[in-house]
Amino acid sequence: MLRDGLEAQGAGLGIGVAKRRCGDDEPGERVLNAALAISGRTWLDLGKHFINFGETMLKILQTTTLAAILLAGSNAMAWSTTTISGTGWTVGKSVQRYAWRDLGGGAWQKWNNVAFAQNSGGLSIARRSASNTSSAWSSWTVEDIDTTTHDIVGVSGAIGDRDGAEFVSYVDESTDDLMFARRVGSGAGNCFSGSNWDCVTLVSTPAGQRVIESSIGVVYDTSIQDYAIHIVYHRYNDSTGQSSLGYARKLGGAAWSTASIRNTAFLTLGPDALAMVGYSPVVAYGESGQGLQVSEFQGPAMGDWDTTTVDSTVSVSYAAMDTSLLTREVAYLSGAPVSLKAARYNWVVGSWSKTTVDTGVENEVSVAFDGSGDPHIGYKKGGLPRRAKQVSGVWSTETADSTSSTGYGLSLQIDTQLAVDKAILVHSNGFGSVRVSTE
Repeated sequence: MLRDGLEAQGAGLGIGVAKRRCGDDEPGERVLNAALAISGRTWLDLGKHFINFGETMLKILQTTTLAAILLAGSNAMAWSTTTISGTGWTVGKSVQRYAWRDLGGGAWQKWNNVAFAQNSGGLSIARRSASNTSSAWSSWTVEDIDTTTHDIVGVSGAIGDRDGAEFVSYVDESTDDLMFARRVGSGAGNCFSGSNWDCVTLVSTPAGQRVIESSIGVVYDTSIQDYAIHIVYHRYNDSTGQSSLGYARKLGGAAWSTASIRNTAFLTLGPDALAMVGYSPVVAYGESGQGLQVSEFQGPAMGDWDTTTVDSTVSVSYAAMDTSLLTREVAYLSGAPVSLKAARYNWVVGSWSKTTVDTGVENEVSVAFDGSGDPHIGYKKGGLPRRAKQVSGVWSTETADSTSSTGYGLSLQIDTQLAVDKAILVHSNGFGSVRVSTE
């Protein structure tokens, strides 16, 4: 009821003030304009943060208590690793997603999937699930999404936390176009005959241009009773040598809309770069000559984004982002030899703090918050997948899988179910088999 009331108030505010630009107003007007620049949707998002504050604090208390009990019996929890059957000779990044939903009264559901490109061409996904009636994870099942024989890159995925709905963005290298797929089930999809997935071309590129990378995020919008889908993508112009950061959005049953966020000399965009702050997307990426950049959607127009330079002192390859309550965490790779760095934004204070987590690492990075609000980073070092975790401001690191020649295309998620709250690190070995290392 309270959430529904906030939705109605947010819609009723209807504040349509254009973004303020420097020099557009007199000094005496700037404070008023800054206040009015906060849209009704932003107030709604802030309201939702504080509505969830109480239950988040309860979850942190419960998780911390459980962790203390577990640690009392063991100071070190060994990682276990299994291989997903049917994933041999995969290529590129294996992108993992997770969602958990508390249904009340002790009922719950959770979902975990891994989207990956096949070495022979095409895109597939492995999935498993669990619930209060069957608490152990089900066996992994593998399903084809797009059976084209073309090479596929730039894969990113999302799971809806209402019902486990699955979404994937990717790039078909034969056309250099940005693609999107959503699971519809019952063999009713259009990706191929009898497919469970609908596929659509979002961005067609003319000769001399190509989409290289993408990152996707979804959120269930109660005002439309459907998912809002957000995709950011990197388009490169071979003729001019320029990059652009693009944005595509679909609100429920509405048509797709696209816009440009930023044009620059060159940028790098990882599959875990996009995160959601309420209903608004925010993305972290490396930009040539600028370092680590974070762009946040302001609206109301599709192209209204604010960009902040978080770290201008380094060259950045890839970055990953996650959000939790009133903070954001960006894990990013910089320099040569490559260092793993972390940047945290505190919404209350309104500033970023940065630190070096590890050095001599390789070109893989993924980040996620656990139920206690502590960040975990998945990365690769010495040919092995590793996990870094920060507790009370102190980072610790450990190896998740000691098998040699592993850690390729890694992706980190946290099983945030209260009774678990452990890291899941998905990666592949030199033969392309997808491995799942669980804390």
